[in-house]
Amino acid sequence: MNFYLDLDGTLIDVSHRHYAVYSKIAHALAFPHLDFGHYWSLKRAGTPLAQILKKSGAIKNIEGFRAMWLSLIEKDDYLDKDTVLPRTAVVLKTFRLKHNLILVTLRHSQPALARQLERLKLTSIFHKIISAAASGGGAEFKASLIRQHQQVSGGWMVGDTEADVMAAKALGLVSCAVTSGLRSAKFLRALKPDYIIESIAGLPAIDKFAALTNPGP
Repeated sequence: MNFYLDLDGTLIDVSHRHYAVYSKIAHALAFPHLDFGHYWSLKRAGTPLAQILKKSGAIKNIEGFRAMWLSLIEKDDYLDKDTVLPRTAVVLKTFRLKHNLILVTLRHSQPALARQLERLKLTSIFHKIISAAASGGGAEFKASLIRQHQQVSGGWMVGDTEADVMAAKALGLVSCAVTSGLRSAKFLRALKPDYIIESIAGLPAIDKFAALTNPGP
């Protein structure tokens, strides 16, 4: 079976990278930044960037913020702040013995992605890696990206945002949302995915449950 796996927030903790970039931009544009807890809670609640910047007193800087964000977020110095979430490697190495693991991530710099996956020792785990710059982003783009590179005929999509859940629905995949990343459990529940788990560590349990309840031919 194919398992389509998101990267940021699903397999790796990106919270410190995101906050470091936000803080760097706040310093560069001379506006006061929120503390880590406040900033990350807003991100996980799906708060639009304009509202986050308004709380920082920097609403007039939104275009400058976006431009600087894109220029910094995939720099190696910041990517080095990401860490693999607990038990991720163990779960994936077990899963790849019986499932086809396909990484699907939206990144502008493919060389930077390759370097990061090597550093985190994740490259060899996947049977296939699908990645492209987020042209508009969102579920529609992610679903079309998968269709371009893979013949979709069932399977699961595991991710931490609305883009992952809605892309799964568009592709006819089982949707599994993890609450370890960019969106909170409350936010994700409203999207009504097929499954919600705290982290990738919970995947084996629901995979076993799904196999028992849908044994197939």
